[in-house]
Amino acid sequence: MSSSPDVIELTPYEDNDSVTFTFHNVTTSNITLLAPERAALHTVICMTVLHGVIFFVSVLGNTITCITILHNGYIQTTINYYLFNLAISDLLLLITGLPFELYSFWRPGDVYRVLG
Repeated sequence: MSSSPDVIELTPYEDNDSVTFTFHNVTTSNITLLAPERAALHTVICMTVLHGVIFFVSVLGNTITCITILHNGYIQTTINYYLFNLAISDLLLLITGLPFELYSFWRPGDVYRVLG
């Protein structure tokens, strides 16, 4: 590496080759950190309600599907066992994935701003 703060030297896998990039006028005051934009509060609330409805309807539908296939002996066919496995996997995906998806919408201060 070079001692100048404006020069970055990168060495590839071969020992003989090197690449040098020069950045002029780079200081800590003119570097912008790119962070993900947060949505407006009304958008976050609408998305939370929508995700809640999807979660409730999906859990209810998949649970009814599993109970129906398990309790009725005459519909226990190979295809319905496949549907049972799909319903179980959908339930697992909902329970493990959707709360983290909702968490990504909210900033820590948003909850107190809505409640306060």
